[in-house]
Amino acid sequence: MANLTVFSAAVLWLITTGIAQETTIADEITEPPIDQYMVWVLANPVQFSKNMGYSFNDVNCPLYLLYQLKWPFHVIRCVCFLNCVGIRELTQEEYDFRYQVTKEIRQSNVPTILRRKWHWILLYTVFTALGIIGNITLIIVIFKFLSKKKSSTNVLIASIAVSDLLASLICLPITAYEGILGAGFMGRHIMMLVLCKMVHFLYYTSFTCSILSMLAMGIERFLVICFPLRAASIMTIGNMKKGVGCIWLLAAANASPAFYLYTQDNGEPCKVSIYERRTYQAYMGWNLFTVYTAPALILTYIYSRVVLTLKQSIDVTRDMRTKNNAESDTKVEDDEDIRGRKQFRDRCSESNFDSDKFKAIPDRVCKSIWNQVIREEDGKAINDDDDFYAEE
Repeated sequence: MANLTVFSAAVLWLITTGIAQETTIADEITEPPIDQYMVWVLANPVQFSKNMGYSFNDVNCPLYLLYQLKWPFHVIRCVCFLNCVGIRELTQEEYDFRYQVTKEIRQSNVPTILRRKWHWILLYTVFTALGIIGNITLIIVIFKFLSKKKSSTNVLIASIAVSDLLASLICLPITAYEGILGAGFMGRHIMMLVLCKMVHFLYYTSFTCSILSMLAMGIERFLVICFPLRAASIMTIGNMKKGVGCIWLLAAANASPAFYLYTQDNGEPCKVSIYERRTYQAYMGWNLFTVYTAPALILTYIYSRVVLTLKQSIDVTRDMRTKNNAESDTKVEDDEDIRGRKQFRDRCSESNFDSDKFKAIPDRVCKSIWNQVIREEDGKAINDDDDFYAEE
């Protein structure tokens, strides 16, 4: 009987332990219900986001809604939940709700933005207008007034003007919109998705083309100044047009990842896909080196060579000019001396010449004045002082 009691107690203990372990494992595997997540979010949205490791952009929503103090509590609850929890894929109804709330928030903030950031809006407007007007004017001048005076430099200037015009029409407005509103443009039409991808493609294309065109212009100046004979056969208008075409193709190829990186799903603002953050960072690193750093280093080197070559050329020209001036001054002095001596001789040969006055002049002075007065007679140069004394 005692053994049976001990055996029963052992079996009961094993069963109890197994049930407890199964309960513990089940508790570890089973996630808290969604309602519990909602309680955690509403208790402290910012702290919840930090604990869950969400990015700063995800924290903006609850921060902004709680700061406004004008939205109903159930709106804050739903929006904070949809933006912060992220434990499952949202349903279409939830996407619709978030889009509607975000749209209302943007519309309600327009007066505040206009009041607080009007100076930035004015600054962007002025820069955009100046860029558009200036580049259009430059393009008209090149194609209408300088078409007869064709040169490779004008081809490059026209390419830079077109790329800068695209930057003024597309890049500056996008930068202004995203900088002032804090997010990209949004919409649910399919054309908004096309616009999202195309705008950022043109954004990177225009900047890349502008930088590569300036690099090509620097190389053209370098060849013309440092290697003028070789540049005459290389920097032709035909070759420059081919080079500009290659520049635009390279710029478009470099900007093509924008079609893959940028997206706009379910009416969300146009932005880089959350699943392509690492790809986007790698793309930015590539642009930093190939589009900005490398051209800057190349331009620094070639313009340093240009400055050095021009300095050497200026020094040589200055030395030659100084030498020519010295020779010219010497020649002028000799001409004046000869002219004076000839005038003195002619004066002596006049009929009314007073020889007594001439005899009063010391002989050494007369000799110095008369010496080296050259006269051509029968193609033979003779010394006028001997001729004069012979006549005397």
